[in-house]
Amino acid sequence: MKKFLGILGGLLLVGSLFMLTGCSEEKALFLDVPTSIEADTGGNVTIKGKTLPDTDVKIGLGIIGDSTTSDEKGNFSLKYELSSEDESSTIKITAKSDDDKKTKSVTVKPNAAKMSSQKAASSSSESAAKASESSASASSQADQAKIEAVAKNYTTSYQVKFQDYTVIYLINEKTKTIAMTTSDEPEHVSTSQYTGNFNDGIDFNMDGLAMHAHYHYVDQPAALIVTDESGNENKAVQIDPATSVQYYHLYK
Repeated sequence: MKKFLGILGGLLLVGSLFMLTGCSEEKALFLDVPTSIEADTGGNVTIKGKTLPDTDVKIGLGIIGDSTTSDEKGNFSLKYELSSEDESSTIKITAKSDDDKKTKSVTVKPNAAKMSSQKAASSSSESAAKASESSASASSQADQAKIEAVAKNYTTSYQVKFQDYTVIYLINEKTKTIAMTTSDEPEHVSTSQYTGNFNDGIDFNMDGLAMHAHYHYVDQPAALIVTDESGNENKAVQIDPATSVQYYHLYK
């Protein structure tokens, strides 16, 4: 009997040790993932990590983000795509086994080479834009100088608007000269001397055609009545010489 009790006690002791040993071998849930990772040129990454075997792993809530189950060695990989290829994104990765779970954050960074290339391209584009703006500004200043140089040759200007074109008269009252051109052919300018005054009327010959002009009202230069040798009368409206030269590109 004593021998039996001794054997039974020994078996109970071995069983207790086995149970304690078995419990000590159970591993706690863990999650190993990189703290940051760089995306490829398309903004995509594959996040590789390790946890307990046969454990559910997911990005975020797993509804939109990628999810998987670790293999027999606990290895897993998840795929993620940056919503903006030039901004970093921090995502949550969660491993869950039974009632336990572990969560860690991973920062997904844009592709450095692509960012550098885009920055260089942007810098080049900005430089080109500034150069173009500078060139345009220089060109505008040069044109303005030409406009002023041409306009200073005249004291006043008049225009007669017809349906399809406009006749422009440029007058220098100091030298008693009058120039005429049209909006459809501004490069062709005819010039003539005139006699008389604008209250009583001036006479001039433009390309072999005798013409006459006078103020619509005495001492009122706002409008000029221009008559050709056939008796056709047209009302010309006064305009600043620089405006005429610029608008009709008479400086080119």
